[in-house]
Amino acid sequence: MYILCIDPGIVSVGLFGADMNTLGHISGIRVCANVDMTKPFATPKNIYTYIDTFLHTYKIHFIAADVLVVEKQPITSAGMPIELLIRERYGKKCTFVHPATLHKHYGTAGYEYNARKRMAVDLITDALRQWEHQKVEGAGDALASILSMERQHDCCDAALFFMYYATVLHKVPVIIDSEEVSFSDFVAQFKYVPQCPRIPKS
Repeated sequence: MYILCIDPGIVSVGLFGADMNTLGHISGIRVCANVDMTKPFATPKNIYTYIDTFLHTYKIHFIAADVLVVEKQPITSAGMPIELLIRERYGKKCTFVHPATLHKHYGTAGYEYNARKRMAVDLITDALRQWEHQKVEGAGDALASILSMERQHDCCDAALFFMYYATVLHKVPVIIDSEEVSFSDFVAQFKYVPQCPRIPKS
């Protein structure tokens, strides 16, 4: 499946799109980019047209993606209009993840802004080097692209969302071996079991 991750922003939008197999392993990288949002693509007259042009430019990725993972924006954020337009057009396949969730997962919570960004870049460049060594298609190009960027952290944040989706949010199908586990036993493991006993009525 194709996962496209978006880090919205008005200065730049981080995009990272990669294919993932059923085990949650990366199998190829299709896009790794920072989209400059300070320079109009077609001299738009307003913010809606500006973002609309961005979505049209990368339409092939938005349509091809099975899942869009979008960084959840605060109400007052400059990136909120981008989130809203993505939600409007592709809401059915969107997963929104709050940045604080990512910070907690990767152990960057509590660090100041610039330190968190440096950590994100280090995490992703290390991952890309490993993927390149493992012959993941597009990993070398993605690494070279990030190393050439002025604002590396935007694209790296988007890549972190991919890693988070692949390792945490993605549900790996359970394979049932009928010779060892009956279907009824398999279903029974999902039965709701109360954590606390009920208080008897007096």
